[in-house]
Amino acid sequence: MKAKSTSLLDIEKIVNASEDCKMSSLFMAENAQPLERLAKKLGVSKAQTTLFAIIASSSYNDDCSLSDIKRHLGCENLDMLRLSPDLKALQRARLIRVTGKKGLFNDESYFVPDEILNCLLYDKEIERQEIGNLDFDAFILHLDTLFKEMEEKGSNYEGFVYDIRELIMANPQLDFAKKLDRMNLDDKELVLLLKFCLSTLIDQEDSLEYRDIDELFDNDRQAKTEFNRLRNGQHRLIVDKLVEPAGRELFSGDTFRLTDHAKETLLPQKNLKQTPIDLDELTLSTSIAEKRLYYNANDQAQIERLKSLLQPTSFSDIRLRMKQQGMRCGFACLLYGAPGTGKTETVLQIARATGRNIMQVNLSEMRSKWVGESEKRVKDVFDRYRNFVEFCDKEPILLFNEADGIIAKRSTNAIHAVDQMENTLQNIILQEMETLDGIMMATTNLTQNMDSAFERRFLYKINFHKPDCATRLQIWQSMMPDLPESDVAILAERYYFSGGQMENITRKATVEHILTGQMPNLEMLIGFCEEENIVENRHRIGY
Repeated sequence: MKAKSTSLLDIEKIVNASEDCKMSSLFMAENAQPLERLAKKLGVSKAQTTLFAIIASSSYNDDCSLSDIKRHLGCENLDMLRLSPDLKALQRARLIRVTGKKGLFNDESYFVPDEILNCLLYDKEIERQEIGNLDFDAFILHLDTLFKEMEEKGSNYEGFVYDIRELIMANPQLDFAKKLDRMNLDDKELVLLLKFCLSTLIDQEDSLEYRDIDELFDNDRQAKTEFNRLRNGQHRLIVDKLVEPAGRELFSGDTFRLTDHAKETLLPQKNLKQTPIDLDELTLSTSIAEKRLYYNANDQAQIERLKSLLQPTSFSDIRLRMKQQGMRCGFACLLYGAPGTGKTETVLQIARATGRNIMQVNLSEMRSKWVGESEKRVKDVFDRYRNFVEFCDKEPILLFNEADGIIAKRSTNAIHAVDQMENTLQNIILQEMETLDGIMMATTNLTQNMDSAFERRFLYKINFHKPDCATRLQIWQSMMPDLPESDVAILAERYYFSGGQMENITRKATVEHILTGQMPNLEMLIGFCEEENIVENRHRIGY
């Protein structure tokens, strides 16, 4: 049976102790330890942590209304009024969300998003998405996420508008945000205009109908009012020549679209594409959590050089010079080495440091049992990536993770259909790499069987070695900072582990701490290390 995480245990203690507590100082003092621990993880105050715990305890089954919180705490209306800023602070931190539903007394209902609950369930760090200083494509991706939450999850309209305006104010460096700010639109006008912009940029929809607008408001009456104002020409978006009638469809009735004037003045022309794109396919650079990685000295130097080359200014200069000399300006890099040495995480951290989004390829999804389908899927991957390169302000990274099967030597006597298909896929990827105008990265554990044609096309090849003793010492210290230096030195000198293996052992130590309340001693840690050695040696049999 899985032990409950420390965070869930803290939530249970806080919820049980807070019943009828009226948020008193005595409650705060008697429950200081779980409150401080959870408050530190959430990055909020103790009062806000108490409210969060009450809402989280309901979120697995149902939403939690303001009346539910009041009843649980034994508070009066005036007390709840004083707690209102704390609830708003939790919303701004995106730790709780307001639903579109109303409670028994027409009060707001709250829930904790699944991604936050999962972090608590597995005692993971809560990753906070940066919304300021975004480039245009990152801004649009974040905006699109807010609209999808509203349309699909029925988020509270007031909170939805608050998030939109906060996003605009956090990005004054963008022309798009500046122009929106100068328009001084009211909430409904702003929401409608942004819906039209997203439809044009992402969905490539020429027009919107009533049902597209209905999803954006708390109730049908609001949506009908706005739509009728569009129909009779009284809506400000019509008057200001930002939106115009697009005609009348047989089944959907009146439709509307952005005017050419709005497209020219509001939207960057490089982003007005001829084919739809799916921004959900990108991992946003601002959503990647910062993580300190440790490498051997030579590996570190190569990685820092790669990171420097991919900085936007450097990369643009390099591409320009290569074009001037008639060279291919695509940039392909292979990261290879033993499992657990940080290849994939390095790609993520480089993307974060250089502000580049990632389009990750799922290799298993590219293969199909139907003749010709796999080839279409591979070509489609590169077509979609070209769209992203054109759409994004900075070229994103096309990531082929664990690409062992793709870059292996091609079969010389491909008799079977499977071998022929694999050869065809590899040939398509090789051709695409020849004309690549962007950044491609691939990770692999095995290079002994790599096809020479792939080896030639990877401009940079970085070997990730297992950490030496000095680097292992740093990793152990970062993962287990409370471990005595003498114990750290013993583990670092005795076990030739990768960072991934050391992380496994650290996780075992954390589980032991949760179960017993005590951190394992050196003898127990050595036992975990020996178990890890057994697993590694078992995997080597037959090689």
